[in-house]
Amino acid sequence: MVAFSVAVVLAVAWPLLRDPGEDSFPLSTYPMFARARPTVAAFHTALAFDADGRSIPLGTRAIGGTAEPVHAAVTVQRAIDEGRAALL
Repeated sequence: MVAFSVAVVLAVAWPLLRDPGEDSFPLSTYPMFARARPTVAAFHTALAFDADGRSIPLGTRAIGGTAEPVHAAVTVQRAIDEGRAALL
């Protein structure tokens, strides 16, 4: 019984001995939430131009067809990567 108790305590304490950035199954440290993240994220977006040449930032619906900003950002990045940004 003592050996079983020691084994359980060691199994529970084992994650404390790992690097906090290491993430694995079945015990996760959720490193994507455990580290400080920048407060500003940079990503490409799309602009439209009016008849006078002034730029107008396009919203997510105009870019990606949805209200999801990540979808719009991926749509723009793919267009850039594939060399068709001007067509977007």
